[in-house]
Amino acid sequence: EEGGMAYLVWKRKKSLYLPKFKYFDFAFDEYIVKNTGAKSILHIPLVVQDRSVGLLTFSNSTEEMKLSRKEINSLENLCTQVAGVIN
Repeated sequence: EEGGMAYLVWKRKKSLYLPKFKYFDFAFDEYIVKNTGAKSILHIPLVVQDRSVGLLTFSNSTEEMKLSRKEINSLENLCTQVAGVIN
């Protein structure tokens, strides 16, 4: 769990969208956000045959992302295609 949110996304095989940060459960996440200036984050696992094979992370350092469910679904579909190519 030292990998923070990214590790949890990897382990659970479920996307995580944080349009803004209120607090940090993991020191690793706080370190990443402070050093990258990320205002928002979207982690999407790359899953093949119920196994995580990678992780794509989208962030914005200039302003908070305001993604709709439809936009997130589109990115998840893209990641499904990427995962298929990796396998």
